[in-house]
Amino acid sequence: MRRLAPVALFLFCLDTGAALAQDWHAFVSREEYFLVSMPAEPEVVTIEYTAASGAIVPAKTFTAADNGTVYTATVVHYMAADRADIDAAIEHAVRTFRARPGEVTYDNMQVMEGLPGHMIYLSNPDGSRTAAGMYMHAGPSEWGGPDRLYILEATAPPGQPPAIHFSQSFFLLDSEGVRLEYQTDENGRRVRNMRIQQENPGAAYGARDPMTCDSLTEPSDGKPTAARAAELLRCSMEGIGDGSLFLLEDLVVSEVGDGEAVDEVNVPDIDTSASAAVDAGYFRDIDTAEPAYPIRGSLVRYECRRENAENAGANCWRYEEPNASGRCYRTSSGEWNCLMSDLALVRTDGVAPPGPLE
Repeated sequence: MRRLAPVALFLFCLDTGAALAQDWHAFVSREEYFLVSMPAEPEVVTIEYTAASGAIVPAKTFTAADNGTVYTATVVHYMAADRADIDAAIEHAVRTFRARPGEVTYDNMQVMEGLPGHMIYLSNPDGSRTAAGMYMHAGPSEWGGPDRLYILEATAPPGQPPAIHFSQSFFLLDSEGVRLEYQTDENGRRVRNMRIQQENPGAAYGARDPMTCDSLTEPSDGKPTAARAAELLRCSMEGIGDGSLFLLEDLVVSEVGDGEAVDEVNVPDIDTSASAAVDAGYFRDIDTAEPAYPIRGSLVRYECRRENAENAGANCWRYEEPNASGRCYRTSSGEWNCLMSDLALVRTDGVAPPGPLE
């Protein structure tokens, strides 16, 4: 399972395909080596893009809209650009977003598919909200498509939640149209991640292993207890993805609300009240015939990188989330999935990974 961090990114965990609402589909561009979830067939336009040095490089935009939200995937061709422009591609793209009017509400480096990247969210002067992610597939690559910058941007109108799920639905593809994901080996080289199941996965991070559940189908009827919701949260949110280990500590579920009807149409907010309908497009493989249960509580989330000589004992980011909320719901396979986060979090860098659960 792919895990994405931080903030509400944990609300949208993806497998090897995208979590789609009823009318959404996985749009594939074999020519540009990527897959992304789109609400409709996008309009494709060839444009010119200005690199950090001022050089003009070719690019393409793939744009679609749904319920007032505009989704754009921009692919910038750095194949013939100077190395300095390639090295500066992500930071240059981030600066263009920081220079926009409005307030930057989130701004942090990320790793996606093993690629360097960045996430940035904006609250715009007109009340709309923009969520963007950018990822650089720098060369060389024996699997195809190097030296492309991917910019995934979604702007939601006032009153609607930020469409942070869009950039998370991005997958890199190889020349055969198969998912291409990288990892860093023990020699610091970028290699293809073939997703081989590993024993004691936490050892490489100096941390405990992520929690797994023998069964995710209990309870078979009604809502989970607070204790069971906490177990399901760990099994849903802990794991390894994109080179990071994600663990939860000090997890408390203080409230499990009454069941809500699942609405396949976008709703204004997913975290406001127990009476709000649930937006099926935000939750992975949700069974729309079953109710979803709002949960509230608190947690401390760790995102850890592999230990090495330089970062040993300080290889994690720590996120305190004292007012977290989310949902527990059933998937179409009958298993429970629970997700919870706090948008107003406190981050501490360079901390030690958590030890065994007590």
